[in-house]
Amino acid sequence: MKKYISRFLKFLIRQTLYVNLHFLYAYLITKATLINHSKNNDSILVFGRVSSDMDLLIKNTNFNYYYLHRLQFFIPSIFLDKKLLSQRNYFNYQDNISNTQKTVLRKHLLKILRYFKKHGNLQYIFTASFNYFEHQEWANAGKELGIELIVYYKESVISEGRIEGYKHYISDAAKSINNVDKILVYGETGLKQLEDTNLVDNNAIIKIGSLKTDELFNQNKKFGSNISRNAITLYAFPCDDFQENFNANTYYSQVWQAGYWAPRLWKDTINLFTKMSNKYKDTTFIVKTKSPTSTEAVKKYIDEKNFENLVFTHELSTYEVYEKSSLVIGFNSTVLIEMLSTDVPCLIPQWHESKNADLKDKLLLNNNSDAYNSVNSAEEFTNFIEKFLNESSELKLNIDKKERDKIVNYYLYSVDGKVIERLEEILNAK
Repeated sequence: MKKYISRFLKFLIRQTLYVNLHFLYAYLITKATLINHSKNNDSILVFGRVSSDMDLLIKNTNFNYYYLHRLQFFIPSIFLDKKLLSQRNYFNYQDNISNTQKTVLRKHLLKILRYFKKHGNLQYIFTASFNYFEHQEWANAGKELGIELIVYYKESVISEGRIEGYKHYISDAAKSINNVDKILVYGETGLKQLEDTNLVDNNAIIKIGSLKTDELFNQNKKFGSNISRNAITLYAFPCDDFQENFNANTYYSQVWQAGYWAPRLWKDTINLFTKMSNKYKDTTFIVKTKSPTSTEAVKKYIDEKNFENLVFTHELSTYEVYEKSSLVIGFNSTVLIEMLSTDVPCLIPQWHESKNADLKDKLLLNNNSDAYNSVNSAEEFTNFIEKFLNESSELKLNIDKKERDKIVNYYLYSVDGKVIERLEEILNAK
């Protein structure tokens, strides 16, 4: 039924646009998407594909927002063949039919943007990456009206061993994309992967920090932390096995595979965590996943028949994890860097792929440090948790603030509650 409703809506919208009733279409989009904080505000058109930064951006009351949500995918699908609705294929198909469809879409969107400009003083388009297909023709049309495309780059935090792979792919993408005005990155690795790629001038790449981490900072400052913490949290982002003929040193692997995949380490970690949860039933063992689908994927890796003492959740915010957890465990995840901006102890497993000569530089936080604790084997992992839960005096927790700040400021520029101020300063300098 949904499929037929979608087809009917597309047909109806096409007919509306072909008889030049764009004002009606734009009015309906406005009603469906506008977040109006003040009639005197400039407006931002926001594309929010899986980006907590965009969800936080629209809370800033100094701008109004057209937040497209599902419409960002639905509108291009009215005009484009299904094969073009892809992050890669959009740029690969340059045949006459595909280019004509893109041009028609752009002309229609130009009329919509004129309405937004006239009635909402639209100034910017925000997106989380430069190569998402859904915003390309919005951005191209916006150039005729002086509307800037700002990329708040969600892939800003990567390991050093992946930077060259990203530079390679971004340089290649820059041959097809010339609609980006500024790129906002979290910190140094965001800057490194974009510099000298020709996507934008280097001076248009600006480090401002992470809104998500700033939210953690602000909430912690406002509410403090729960002193009766009784949970150990594992950030569980499952890793599939390596593909056949996997080569960690190719550009492809640096971007799409090696940075995420440490399958042997992952399987050991989730199973050791499960065993400890069965042994210490008075402690809450939280498995933090990304989604319901991710939760089910995690469960498939658990060998233990009984894992009833594990609490699976994809809904807890970073602050809520911080508030509940006396210890956080994980590896190769931006969220661990976010946690280093707090006082919570962090434990990072470092064996298997972490010691592999070809993979170790593809993983974040893969050194010894006074900012966090590392364990180099399954036995060390178990012993650490045993000592931690038994409050052993033999256990030294590495939570050195200077070392933590050094890591956080490298990857996230500064966690100080002022990211939105830096962002506004950049926009107001237009």
